[in-house]
Amino acid sequence: MLRCLTLANRATAARSASFSGQQPNETSNQSMKPTAPPGKVFGVLAAAPCRGLSLSRQIIVRGARVNQRTQCAHYRSDRDLVAIRFKCCETFYACIQCHEEMAGHVPLRWKKDERETHAIFCGNCHSTLSIAVYLGCGNSCPLCRTAFNPGCADHYHFYFEL
Repeated sequence: MLRCLTLANRATAARSASFSGQQPNETSNQSMKPTAPPGKVFGVLAAAPCRGLSLSRQIIVRGARVNQRTQCAHYRSDRDLVAIRFKCCETFYACIQCHEEMAGHVPLRWKKDERETHAIFCGNCHSTLSIAVYLGCGNSCPLCRTAFNPGCADHYHFYFEL
């Protein structure tokens, strides 16, 4: 997993440098730090496990004071590590409250026949999960085994057609 993150970060730095005309810094992650305004948006690189998914897809998680683990001003426990891509705007938010505060529109729920959509982002390993995998994971990431907040199930009706 660490190797994948490193390769993805180097690839992202190289792409960023090619657009800006700068050389990527191989010894430091300084050039890869997000540059979003504090407390509003935080961008994180989604590095999928070496077994499969795209390594270079950049995921932006929006929300109030979002950190690298997708915890926000509303939910900051050690288990609040899930961001959701909202169907209405195809944008990842840390929680429903962050969406309500920032999106300016009513959220749409994912339909039952859309369960294979990768709409869940693990804030620990930075992988995306399908809705079906997330709903059946038993409150832990099936890739990195990090525990998710079981209280998130109380909010499923905001995100998913049940």
